[in-house]
Amino acid sequence: MIITKNKVVTIQYTVKNNAGKIIKSTKNGGLSYTHGKGSLVPGLEKELENKKPGDTFSLRITPEEGYGIYDNSKVFSVSKEKFKDVKELKIGMKFRVKTQQGEETILVKKIIGDRITVDMNHPLAGETLFYDVSVMKIKDSTE
Repeated sequence: MIITKNKVVTIQYTVKNNAGKIIKSTKNGGLSYTHGKGSLVPGLEKELENKKPGDTFSLRITPEEGYGIYDNSKVFSVSKEKFKDVKELKIGMKFRVKTQQGEETILVKKIIGDRITVDMNHPLAGETLFYDVSVMKIKDSTE
Protein backbone atom coordinates (compact mmCIF):
# COMPACT_ATOMS: atom_id res chain seq x y z
CA MET A 1 0.00 0.00 0.00
CA ILE A 2 1.23 3.54 -0.75
CA ILE A 3 0.36 6.89 0.77
CA THR A 4 -2.51 8.57 -1.07
CA LYS A 5 -5.36 10.87 -0.07
CA ASN A 6 -7.45 9.68 2.90
CA LYS A 7 -5.04 6.90 3.95
CA VAL A 8 -4.26 6.79 7.66
CA VAL A 9 -0.48 7.03 7.93
CA THR A 10 1.84 6.56 10.89
CA ILE A 11 5.27 8.15 10.66
CA GLN A 12 8.19 8.75 12.96
CA TYR A 13 10.10 11.96 12.48
CA THR A 14 12.61 14.35 13.92
CA VAL A 15 12.52 17.99 12.87
CA LYS A 16 15.39 20.40 13.42
CA ASN A 17 15.87 24.10 12.80
CA ASN A 18 18.68 25.72 10.79
CA ALA A 19 20.99 25.59 13.82
CA GLY A 20 20.47 21.82 14.16
CA LYS A 21 18.37 22.10 17.34
CA ILE A 22 15.70 19.40 17.62
CA ILE A 23 12.29 21.05 17.62
CA LYS A 24 10.25 17.86 17.88
CA SER A 25 10.78 14.13 17.67
CA THR A 26 8.26 11.30 17.59
CA LYS A 27 10.88 8.55 17.94
CA ASN A 28 9.12 7.22 21.06
CA GLY A 29 5.76 6.58 19.49
CA GLY A 30 5.11 8.08 16.11
CA LEU A 31 2.42 10.30 14.67
CA SER A 32 -0.73 9.11 12.90
CA TYR A 33 -2.62 11.39 10.54
CA THR A 34 -5.04 11.21 7.61
CA HIS A 35 -3.19 12.07 4.42
CA GLY A 36 -4.50 14.94 2.32
CA LYS A 37 -6.38 16.68 5.13
CA GLY A 38 -3.76 19.37 5.81
CA SER A 39 -2.68 17.95 9.16
CA LEU A 40 1.03 18.33 8.33
CA VAL A 41 3.01 21.21 6.88
CA PRO A 42 2.47 21.23 3.10
CA GLY A 43 6.06 20.36 2.17
CA LEU A 44 6.10 17.25 4.37
CA GLU A 45 2.70 16.04 3.23
CA LYS A 46 3.70 16.52 -0.41
CA GLU A 47 6.93 14.52 0.08
CA LEU A 48 5.04 11.67 1.78
CA GLU A 49 2.76 11.16 -1.24
CA ASN A 50 3.30 7.70 -2.80
CA LYS A 51 5.72 6.54 -0.08
CA LYS A 52 5.27 3.09 1.48
CA PRO A 53 6.01 1.48 4.87
CA GLY A 54 9.74 1.20 5.45
CA ASP A 55 10.59 4.27 3.37
CA THR A 56 12.91 6.74 5.09
CA PHE A 57 14.04 10.13 3.84
CA SER A 58 15.44 13.49 4.85
CA LEU A 59 13.82 16.70 3.72
CA ARG A 60 14.53 20.45 3.83
CA ILE A 61 11.33 22.52 4.02
CA THR A 62 11.35 26.24 3.28
CA PRO A 63 9.07 28.61 5.22
CA GLU A 64 6.73 28.77 2.20
CA GLU A 65 6.18 24.99 2.42
CA GLY A 66 6.32 24.95 6.23
CA TYR A 67 4.72 27.36 8.68
CA GLY A 68 4.82 30.37 6.37
CA ILE A 69 6.85 33.52 5.99
CA TYR A 70 7.13 35.66 9.12
CA ASP A 71 4.50 38.40 8.71
CA ASN A 72 5.29 41.67 10.54
CA SER A 73 1.64 42.75 10.19
CA LYS A 74 0.77 39.98 12.67
CA VAL A 75 2.78 41.78 15.37
CA PHE A 76 0.81 44.62 16.92
CA SER A 77 0.01 46.47 20.10
CA VAL A 78 -3.21 46.14 22.12
CA SER A 79 -4.49 47.66 25.32
CA LYS A 80 -3.67 45.87 28.57
CA GLU A 81 -7.44 46.03 29.14
CA LYS A 82 -7.76 43.09 26.70
CA PHE A 83 -6.01 40.96 29.35
CA LYS A 84 -7.96 42.22 32.36
CA ASP A 85 -8.83 38.65 33.45
CA VAL A 86 -5.15 37.60 33.60
CA LYS A 87 -3.72 37.95 37.12
CA GLU A 88 -0.05 38.28 36.23
CA LEU A 89 0.67 38.97 32.56
CA LYS A 90 4.21 38.02 31.49
CA ILE A 91 6.28 38.11 28.31
CA GLY A 92 6.17 34.72 26.60
CA MET A 93 2.62 33.87 27.66
CA LYS A 94 0.41 32.37 24.94
CA PHE A 95 -3.32 32.76 24.54
CA ARG A 96 -5.95 31.33 22.19
CA VAL A 97 -8.11 34.06 20.64
CA LYS A 98 -11.03 34.08 18.22
CA THR A 99 -10.41 35.92 14.96
CA GLN A 100 -12.22 36.20 11.63
CA GLN A 101 -10.01 33.30 10.44
CA GLY A 102 -10.96 31.12 13.42
CA GLU A 103 -9.04 30.40 16.61
CA GLU A 104 -5.40 31.48 16.66
CA THR A 105 -2.59 31.64 19.19
CA ILE A 106 -1.03 34.93 20.22
CA LEU A 107 2.28 35.35 22.03
CA VAL A 108 2.96 38.24 24.41
CA LYS A 109 6.20 39.86 23.13
CA LYS A 110 6.43 43.14 25.10
CA ILE A 111 4.70 44.90 27.96
CA ILE A 112 5.18 48.67 28.14
CA GLY A 113 2.83 50.49 30.47
CA ASP A 114 -0.73 49.72 29.40
CA ARG A 115 0.31 48.54 25.90
CA ILE A 116 0.93 44.88 25.11
CA THR A 117 2.74 43.83 21.93
CA VAL A 118 1.47 40.47 20.67
CA ASP A 119 2.58 38.20 17.82
CA MET A 120 0.10 36.04 15.90
CA ASN A 121 2.73 34.32 13.71
CA HIS A 122 3.25 30.60 14.20
CA PRO A 123 6.35 30.12 16.39
CA LEU A 124 8.11 28.43 13.44
CA ALA A 125 7.08 31.01 10.82
CA GLY A 126 10.08 32.07 8.76
CA GLU A 127 12.10 28.97 9.74
CA THR A 128 13.66 26.50 7.32
CA LEU A 129 13.03 23.05 8.76
CA PHE A 130 14.96 19.80 8.37
CA TYR A 131 13.04 16.52 8.72
CA ASP A 132 14.21 12.93 9.05
CA VAL A 133 11.17 10.74 8.41
CA SER A 134 10.32 7.02 8.50
CA VAL A 135 7.00 5.68 7.19
CA MET A 136 5.76 3.10 9.70
CA LYS A 137 2.20 2.09 8.70
CA ILE A 138 -0.48 2.87 6.14
CA LYS A 139 -4.11 1.75 6.31
CA ASP A 140 -7.44 2.64 4.79
CA SER A 141 -9.45 5.20 6.73
CA THR A 142 -12.87 4.37 8.11
CA GLU A 143 -15.84 6.59 8.76
